[in-house]
Amino acid sequence: MTRKEIDVTSKSAKARDFSRFDQEQVVVVLKQGQCDVVFRGLATFQLDDKLGPILRVCGENARDGDVILSEQTWEGSIIPDLKHGCRYCFIPALRGG
Repeated sequence: MTRKEIDVTSKSAKARDFSRFDQEQVVVVLKQGQCDVVFRGLATFQLDDKLGPILRVCGENARDGDVILSEQTWEGSIIPDLKHGCRYCFIPALRGG
């Protein structure tokens, strides 16, 4: 199975193998109150000295900055993106607070 044929609905995709998403266009959808905040960009798999394996999502515009997702602490869904023009959609789990 090539990177382009990743089955993101399988358990393996949820097992935090972020290297599979290296160099893919992805979207991260964050909840802010009643609204969704959509962050689109190119994902780059990296090894960080403090965080371990990460997926750095570089925003489409320089002013957007980056979103960093930690493979070791990721909790959420990774699904095919059907809405934002990317290959995959990362949706962090909501945490009670």
